[in-house]
Amino acid sequence: MQVGEFPTATFELTEPATIEEGATSVELTGDLTVHGVTQPATFEAEVAGDAASGDPVQVIGSIPITFADFDVEAPSLGFVTVEDEGSIEFSLQLQPGQ
Repeated sequence: MQVGEFPTATFELTEPATIEEGATSVELTGDLTVHGVTQPATFEAEVAGDAASGDPVQVIGSIPITFADFDVEAPSLGFVTVEDEGSIEFSLQLQPGQ
């Protein structure tokens, strides 16, 4: 995966994400960059916490990816192979604005 050259993946929102009071999920839409290649992505994330109370909110989720979409060749060691699809998991703690 050439992690020396591409050590991080990024996700940048292209549409506002509003977490409604009492919500348990939120749809996130943006651009996902992996291995230097950017693709649009929309997915559901889970929400825990209540921003209205001023407490931090945790957002967790998993972004499904197909390696070929990002010019990544799934590694094969002969006796072990890797599926062509995978996921990027994340956990964010968001602090409401002051």
